[in-house]
Amino acid sequence: DILFSKVPLEVMVDNFTSKEKPNLFFTIDTPTGSISEKPVFSPKESLIDDKDRGYYNDLAFHYMTVSNDSIIYSFPFMSEIFIYNLQTNDQTKIEVPSKFAENLRKPITAADNNNTKKWADYIYSSSKFSAIERDSKTGFFLRVSTQYKKISDGLSQSSKYITLIDNKLRKIEEIELADKVFPNPIVSNGIVYLLKVDQPIEDAYSFVAYEIVK
Repeated sequence: DILFSKVPLEVMVDNFTSKEKPNLFFTIDTPTGSISEKPVFSPKESLIDDKDRGYYNDLAFHYMTVSNDSIIYSFPFMSEIFIYNLQTNDQTKIEVPSKFAENLRKPITAADNNNTKKWADYIYSSSKFSAIERDSKTGFFLRVSTQYKKISDGLSQSSKYITLIDNKLRKIEEIELADKVFPNPIVSNGIVYLLKVDQPIEDAYSFVAYEIVK
């Protein structure tokens, strides 16, 4: 089977509600072409079923990775991690709280949602969590969290933190990143690479690298 991920229209379109609760994942059986929807849905915290309380828009797009016959998925607006076992259909929600970043950002109000400036201010406020990446060498997972802080009207500064998570999705450590980097980690063979914001050499890329020691 081939696994696919999809984004509910409710995340992208205001005031849209599907007749049926939208699934996040489905598989296609390659010999027959048959489609199997997985009973996995956006959590209630995404507010796609309760838009009177506000919106997350693209912050409610989910990330996903697959490990040991399970889909591990998460969302930029919250620190919790979700697991769906493809063999047993069991679903689990795991708390992986940050000690630095706000673990559940507040939604933008319906009144402010269509105001471009207020949406931009909202994006660069509070917290945001990156996708969860898995290191094939150690079996560990990691992600980067960003915490924004407003310093003046229209300006904010950000602090970034990297969280190391074991193969049972238990937090091992969380440290602040001293360098200015983009919050999109690349993981390969026990090394985490983060692209620097300031590139000292034209037509070249400079990264900060961390080794994962098990």
